[in-house]
Amino acid sequence: MRAQTPSIMPVTDTPPAVLKAALKEALAEVLDEERGLIQEIVEDALQEMALAEALREVEAHERRYGRRPGFYQVEGEA
Repeated sequence: MRAQTPSIMPVTDTPPAVLKAALKEALAEVLDEERGLIQEIVEDALQEMALAEALREVEAHERRYGRRPGFYQVEGEA
């Protein structure tokens, strides 16, 4: 007979409700501690979504009316 290899994950008798509560508490603590980082991530995601929507609108306009010369050019000095 082969010897049984030990499980890599430890087995616990802790009730699932207690584990769930501990996980929720830990997650809330991390979110609170990293509030600035999370805010930055959300802001970046919203900006990316707005940019993507603007590009879709430009593409739709070009399909409907065609590309006009100078449409992407800005007048004046940079």
